[in-house]
Amino acid sequence: MIFSVLVASVLAIASAAPAKRDQGIVVPIRREGESATLGLTVARYQTAIKSGSPVSPLVNGGEGNYFFADIQFGDSPTTSRVVFDTGSSDTWAIGSECTADAKAGCSPNETGSVKVDGSFKSLKAKGQTLYGDGSYGVDYNIYSTNVAYGGVTAKNLPVGIVTYDFGGVKIPGILGMGWNSISNVAKALKGANANFLDATGYSTFGMYINPSTSVDGEVSFGFYDSSMYSGDFQWFPVSSFTDPNGNNVANGWWQFAANVLTFSQGTNSYDYGNDETSTPNGVSIADSGTPELLLTDAAASAINQWFNPNYDPNSNTVPCKGKSLVLTFTAPDGTVASYSIAYNLLVQEQNGACQSLVTGGAEKLGFTIFGAPFYQAAYTAYDKTNNRIGFAQLKGSVPNPPIPSTTAVPPAPTTSTKAPRVSTTIAPKCNHDECSVGAFLHAGCSKCADEVCAQDSYCCNNKWDDSCVNEVN
Repeated sequence: MIFSVLVASVLAIASAAPAKRDQGIVVPIRREGESATLGLTVARYQTAIKSGSPVSPLVNGGEGNYFFADIQFGDSPTTSRVVFDTGSSDTWAIGSECTADAKAGCSPNETGSVKVDGSFKSLKAKGQTLYGDGSYGVDYNIYSTNVAYGGVTAKNLPVGIVTYDFGGVKIPGILGMGWNSISNVAKALKGANANFLDATGYSTFGMYINPSTSVDGEVSFGFYDSSMYSGDFQWFPVSSFTDPNGNNVANGWWQFAANVLTFSQGTNSYDYGNDETSTPNGVSIADSGTPELLLTDAAASAINQWFNPNYDPNSNTVPCKGKSLVLTFTAPDGTVASYSIAYNLLVQEQNGACQSLVTGGAEKLGFTIFGAPFYQAAYTAYDKTNNRIGFAQLKGSVPNPPIPSTTAVPPAPTTSTKAPRVSTTIAPKCNHDECSVGAFLHAGCSKCADEVCAQDSYCCNNKWDDSCVNEVN
């Protein structure tokens, strides 16, 4: 799901040239935005559950933490930078004739908008995606066209080209990677398959976000990129659950049962099963469009008190530096694995203070949500063929505690799709001297920055402050 509207400058990157592995295709993905509006996730998911038609969560206002993909619609020469979202299933983009009722909304011919031409076939249908309480959203005409993401193409995919944006929805588009059952476009077409992944011919993909830069990463279609993870996968069946309204929900979001889940930081430990007064059905959702870890109120309160003994949920203020948070999952097959989330990924700085990205409210929804911070702690694998989702250690990460052996991962399904091998490595440049206080520096911009980042990830994810300068000296 999408939980906050991006109001940030778009960073230029090279055109999405795919790299080929023997089994499939790798395409780039990028994270942008510095902060997210918090506290609205529960209301938006409740709207999605209760609505007669699928409603996708989205925050109106503030800046956002999104994972972006550069895609092309039809023969349009424009590349559209859209949100890569495992928590929805629609593919839509702002059209060149889009208008809005709010200043923050779209405008005609804005950068990245899609111009409909002869490569689009009208399906003579209109659709609408609502956000939040339904007071804002997008209206679109539905067309069939080819959608290309690097070397991966979804042929004749039903897509929404937005004509009207109301309430101030300011995102350029969405590439939904959930299941077709939650697609608004599919509903408008009376159940037709409007799922990007299905239309590509692939049934699996893997997702990696660089935890050091918090910016770049990749999506691999048709296989899991072993150069990005180590060890074996921990697999969970995609599960169904009963929501608070008594409805059975299955194969919509990438939801999984993690009945035994422990959080720890240093000597602190919280058993999400035994310590809960209202465990959310043992169900969790992996959602790349959420900026938070959304837990029950009790769990969020306990963890935030580890961060700040005087924690006040009203201010949500925590220190800007701290220890990593470790999540330990026990899978249905009994395998146990731990994933360490760097502290700087669990907070966001606003006006000189830091807010926690660990929030409560899961008991109101009936499930826990693992959002963006988790995606920078684990390699995530999505497998529709076997109806499962898997997690593995990122290459080079040091789990704490050590991870016991897990069962071997079966080979991923392969396809015959091929693409030319193209290298698009771009070395970052330091945007200021390492001996000066300033914005965070990218790891890799200098040997000095590399050494400091290895000791203190805050310097390369949040801010290059006095402590970072001292570490240089």
